[in-house]
Amino acid sequence: MSDSPAYQTWKISFSQFLEKYLERNSINSIRLYLGSSTAYFKVAKKAITSLLRKGQLVRAVQYDVEGGNSYHTPY
Repeated sequence: MSDSPAYQTWKISFSQFLEKYLERNSINSIRLYLGSSTAYFKVAKKAITSLLRKGQLVRAVQYDVEGGNSYHTPY
């Protein structure tokens, strides 16, 4: 995700992938364990925001990874 072409590709295609995945698996709630300043979070947030607006997701919760270390992240 650190290179621009990969980021741009995922920014476009992740929304479609996630939507289909949630549909096939009857998922309506998501928990993210990502740092708020990462490219991964930016891509996921865009996809999830769209799904929340459409009503395909009921809830999305993000646990911010502190200092890049998930061991110190609240759960």
